[in-house]
Amino acid sequence: MPNGLNNPDIPTQAGWGGYAERGLGEDKNGYSFVNFTGDAYNICRKFEDHFYDATFNNFAARMDWAKDGKGNRNPIVVIDGVDGINFITKTPQPGATIILDASASSDPDKNSLTYNWWIQPEAGTFSQTVTILNSNTGKATIKVPSNSWGKVFI
Repeated sequence: MPNGLNNPDIPTQAGWGGYAERGLGEDKNGYSFVNFTGDAYNICRKFEDHFYDATFNNFAARMDWAKDGKGNRNPIVVIDGVDGINFITKTPQPGATIILDASASSDPDKNSLTYNWWIQPEAGTFSQTVTILNSNTGKATIKVPSNSWGKVFI
């Protein structure tokens, strides 16, 4: 089930549950998406640590709701006018500049929002640096590298 953080149909996109790569299962009985050893384990561990506070806070809020019928609610994320948990896909030309605008996002509990835009190199096919300006604001500017033709970055 999508939670808005990653696309569950693409296990190489990191999410609250970590990260996985296609490989031989721990039982050596078949291939699937795994993260129990090697690079996949290290990448998974990095993202589990990165998302730990958010994961824990989300769990605690759900327990508050289960116990008291009230608690902190998740922000309402709106990117480029699109709200909800659907995926947004952009296909800019190499050398272009694109803006991702989440400034219409809000918190139903009136808490302030923080932003952190980044590229997850493990999920794409472009391994070089992608410049993101204003990565800690509601409106980020991404400079699409001129040598990224035919590549994917997420």
